[in-house]
Amino acid sequence: IDIVHCYGHSGSGVTLSWGCAKDVVEIVKTLIPTNSKQENHEKNNISEHKLLWRLVPNPEHILLTSKI
Repeated sequence: IDIVHCYGHSGSGVTLSWGCAKDVVEIVKTLIPTNSKQENHEKNNISEHKLLWRLVPNPEHILLTSKI
């Protein structure tokens, strides 16, 4: 399994998170093998967000939290 970490931004985490998240998506895209199914997803207008969540084995077990 490939893991992409995106941390260590110190006090600039909130400011840098958007650009770093885009970079992580681009890295993950290089790890996903391209095939005809990907073209079908694009034709069906499935969002990139939903496609990435399909990589998670059990998304229902993930709890996303935020502290502000």
